Amino acid sequence: MPSIALSTCEGAHFTAPSMPLYGTTDFVHFREGIERLDRELKGEAALETVEGQIGIRLVCDRLGHVKIALTAMDVAGTGNRLSLKFASDQTMSGGLRAQLGSIVRRFPVRRGSSGT
Repeated sequence: MPSIALSTCEGAHFTAPSMPLYGTTDFVHFREGIERLDRELKGEAALETVEGQIGIRLVCDRLGHVKIALTAMDVAGTGNRLSLKFASDQTMSGGLRAQLGSIVRRFPVRRGSSGT
């Protein structure tokens, strides 16, 4: 079974034993949220699994500063939690939108689909 492994420069390791479940519509909504942040320079966009195992949240202020929070759990719901917070600016959104666009083109939302 695939896993997610994260390592720090200090040598600490965190491994989640399975891949999180995302639906195609999750990526569409995240991309739309990032496009809105880039256009309006305010608000937030998030990509989270249903069980909360992996989450990414971007919050943008009117000056284009973006706060990014990542969370990961090794076991959904009851496991150890890893949280990372850092900052960037809206210039990072172009590359992220392009990557999300590639995912959406590769795995399009099908009519009548719930996205999972």
